[in-house]
Amino acid sequence: GIGLEIDSQHGNLEQALRQAETLLKEKQFAAVAQQVAEIRKQYPQHPQAIFLDAVAHRFLGDSAYAVKHLSKLSKRLPDAAAIHLELGI
Repeated sequence: GIGLEIDSQHGNLEQALRQAETLLKEKQFAAVAQQVAEIRKQYPQHPQAIFLDAVAHRFLGDSAYAVKHLSKLSKRLPDAAAIHLELGI
């Protein structure tokens, strides 16, 4: 990982997600992708992790990856405006 190990405690999950959001704000997109990959090892369907992963990949130039994961997520969370904004809908 990048200095933050994830275990089954909810607090560590929240801390890891906040870390990923901070990295995103700092435009450290590769670090975001790495951080959420660690989170998704234990929480593969966590919506916030999927969203952050997709956004990071979009900034890294992998739009196909981003659209694929955001599209799936939008079906699970149809009222989540941030997902639709990210998809450009």
